[in-house]
Amino acid sequence: MCLDCTDELNALAYGPLNAYSYTTCILNGVSFFVLSHDLQHTTQNSGIVTLREDDTPFYSQLEDIIELHSLFDYCCTLSW
Repeated sequence: MCLDCTDELNALAYGPLNAYSYTTCILNGVSFFVLSHDLQHTTQNSGIVTLREDDTPFYSQLEDIIELHSLFDYCCTLSW
């Protein structure tokens, strides 16, 4: 490990210790579901929108939600 690096950088360089996959996540009180969950239910909420670097909207659907746990209790949630 690098002695001059931050704990966060060392944790990222070492890689994840554990990874967890979810079909649902709650963000600011709103529940989001992955697409495979939506296909089996009447109520659907897998659609997301974000702004690109040029401020144009990008629309998509969540296919997976993965939470990575690293050294020093760092946690990162990925979705695509």
